[in-house]
Amino acid sequence: RGPARPELSLLATAMEAAAADRQPEIPPSAWAAASALSELTVHAAWAAANARTLQWGASHRDAQRAKEVALQLEALLPEGAAPAVVQLSLAAAWYASNTRRLLLFDAARDLRKLEEAAAELAKVMPPETAKSVKALATSAAWHAANARSMLWLDAERDLTRFEECCRQLPALLQGVTDGAAAETPADASRVRRRRRARARLERLDGPSPFCRRGQAGPRATSPRATSPRGTSPRAASAGAPASVGAGEGGASLLQRSGREALRRLDCALDDVAPLWAALDPAALRRGDDGGAEGEGEASCEALLAAVYATVAVLDHLGATFAPVARELRKNADKLAAAARRLSPERTLRALVAREVREGACVRGEAAKEGSAALALLWLCRLLRMLHDALARVGAEGGAVLAECLHAAYDATLRPHQDPFTRRVVAAAIWAAPSRADFLARLGSHREGVEAAVVEMAARMETALRDVHALLHEAGVLGAEPLPLPERGD
Repeated sequence: RGPARPELSLLATAMEAAAADRQPEIPPSAWAAASALSELTVHAAWAAANARTLQWGASHRDAQRAKEVALQLEALLPEGAAPAVVQLSLAAAWYASNTRRLLLFDAARDLRKLEEAAAELAKVMPPETAKSVKALATSAAWHAANARSMLWLDAERDLTRFEECCRQLPALLQGVTDGAAAETPADASRVRRRRRARARLERLDGPSPFCRRGQAGPRATSPRATSPRGTSPRAASAGAPASVGAGEGGASLLQRSGREALRRLDCALDDVAPLWAALDPAALRRGDDGGAEGEGEASCEALLAAVYATVAVLDHLGATFAPVARELRKNADKLAAAARRLSPERTLRALVAREVREGACVRGEAAKEGSAALALLWLCRLLRMLHDALARVGAEGGAVLAECLHAAYDATLRPHQDPFTRRVVAAAIWAAPSRADFLARLGSHREGVEAAVVEMAARMETALRDVHALLHEAGVLGAEPLPLPERGD
């Protein structure tokens, strides 16, 4: 039978909601419009939040889905309303994300666009309805931005506001969608204009309007990052039609399904661990995304996706982790530049092997500056320190975070750094927060966060052993076989 078309699934969900609500005064068109509006704001919010935290693959998926829902809204809302809603959702999403990343100039520009779009929307919709749509978009935008910034209490507050907007929206849209649904063949010019606008969007080959400059397109994202298997279970199910329970009202259904779609993260590591799992040789041999056609070799793009996602988490953990995040980003950028230079080689092993052939990496000698081998070597050292610290935190319930970091640093990075750098790192480590504060920053539920830390360490271990073995086989100086510390029970 083939996959269901998204617009048919959306309408089916709206019809189920209308039937369950048992409010004949609210037509199915209002439920469909409310469902599409909530879905648009969710995907626009996460497209911006993911882009600002370097989650390019997830951002592209959300941008594409938002574009599809924007096309559906053309048929559900009066003329001029859908473009205004799209601009409103975009501006709200980027305003919240840029504010949380302290890009204040961009945020001020997006705030102006947000107010202009709200004013345009108020011209084609009743003021109360336009106000509710604006509240829906801003609450979704701030939830995604706060979740990506690990401000969990603020994210929960915004989620509650989003649910309330979802509950109110169908009734407010009743008169609006009645006008859109009442169009007849006599409105031929209006219908033709809408069809032409939809056709232009469907033929659009350039970047999605939901992407900003600097955001990678489909070809620049890693295969793993663009796969649903590369997302957390909550994110992978976002946007799926919800089933109606017995006796459940349509407003409750829309409110609950909107909450489930918007709330993707309970812990900052939820969508990072799967990216490290993608580098497991066993998964690659099964043909999972992230490798080279199932050959069991990790691709450079898959490793970069996992590193950048890890950096995005470290950026929000305070000054203690800032040096590690900065060095990880610097060496990841070097690896990406080397991979572009050595294109079309895809796998890490192929990149290093080509450098060996070209003389950039000589067995028994230090790898040359700017080479993929040197970037990989320092990435491996930095990530081994992070893995060791996470493994100790997860294994020892009463562990002191500073002591875990010190032990991890001594075992991995310290032998390769000069005395001045060692003193700077030691000072930063002793300023580390307590273990309880560290776990609270990663997520709002203690037990779930502890489990996520253990899983993250386990996922990283296999990938890092493989990368380190690759460098050792190539004879890179400094890549001696130093076994990673074993995880505790």
